[in-house]
Amino acid sequence: MQASLCPPLCAALFAALGLAACKDQAPLVDGGAMPLPSASSAATLGPAPSSSTPAPPPQPVEAELPAFASGGPRPLDRRAECAKDTCTLSHLVPDEVRPVLSDGAPVVIWEQAIGERASVVFPRDEGVELLGVVLEGSVDLTPMDAPTARTVGGRWTGFRAPGGGLTLGGTGGKAARVALVLAVVERGVALGAHLDRRDRPGAPPAWSWKVRRKRVDTFSFAERPDVAWGSGAYHARIGWEGSKYRFGDPGGKSWEVDDRPAAVIDVLRFAADAGIAEHAHENAWETVALLEGDGAWISKGASGERRVEAHPGTIVTFPTNVRHAWKPTGQAPLLAIQVYAPPGPEQRFKKLGGKGP
Repeated sequence: MQASLCPPLCAALFAALGLAACKDQAPLVDGGAMPLPSASSAATLGPAPSSSTPAPPPQPVEAELPAFASGGPRPLDRRAECAKDTCTLSHLVPDEVRPVLSDGAPVVIWEQAIGERASVVFPRDEGVELLGVVLEGSVDLTPMDAPTARTVGGRWTGFRAPGGGLTLGGTGGKAARVALVLAVVERGVALGAHLDRRDRPGAPPAWSWKVRRKRVDTFSFAERPDVAWGSGAYHARIGWEGSKYRFGDPGGKSWEVDDRPAAVIDVLRFAADAGIAEHAHENAWETVALLEGDGAWISKGASGERRVEAHPGTIVTFPTNVRHAWKPTGQAPLLAIQVYAPPGPEQRFKKLGGKGP
């Protein structure tokens, strides 16, 4: 029997025999493919719509990033605070964050609150990259290899600092909040393992660099192209991506750089009823920090199915090859910071939006 004839004929035959439907592939909302729900997954992800009652498509949503009337988005559930003076992160992440690194991920995200006249210092480490998105206030960044600070900017501005080695503070000494991402550069290595090795004697001297090998970049997510698909129900703004450029040190030496990031940050805006069908990423870990919206993240790994009821502030992480899905409640649009380590899966957004191959 031809494969194209299997779904209708098999469905009728199996229904008559009281058997499960034959397996086939159904399109993902984001352009990939997923197996049709089995009897066990249907209860979790909702029943597959029949041909006579197709599910209505999600409604369009405003593409612009929200300004927030006051206070910015709700704090993330994973949070650290530098209340005053100078807070030096000698272990690269706050003590409040270190316990979650046991999951084996190459990347971690947390909210860093910076109090009035306070600053957070990140040591040099060529084995990591530090990235950030401003959530509230405005932030200044001072690289250790530069004499003066540069202003990252206000809400929805971002930065990327290969090798760390910088100080963050609120512009004008005012308080600020930043979603920070730390990613290990070496592929296949867990961030926790890297930090453990860094804390022991014998760490490679190059990690504590004297000359920065790649530039520090700042950008605005509000000015990034809006990649939209699903008739305007799905929107993504992709952060810093790879590039080639010439870079140099204060002594006048320069070199060519093929700069490929260890992680990429996207800002997502989905309609309240826009779900994400079950899918997996073969080579990348995914972390999502929910800023607005409610629903459930459902994942299926070796240990079985896991359901996380998500609210503003929830952070979830999906390892490579773990199938996962987003089931919204339909109460509010989704606004989220998404991280892929290493980059790659975000490129499908461009294809879906007609802006990529």
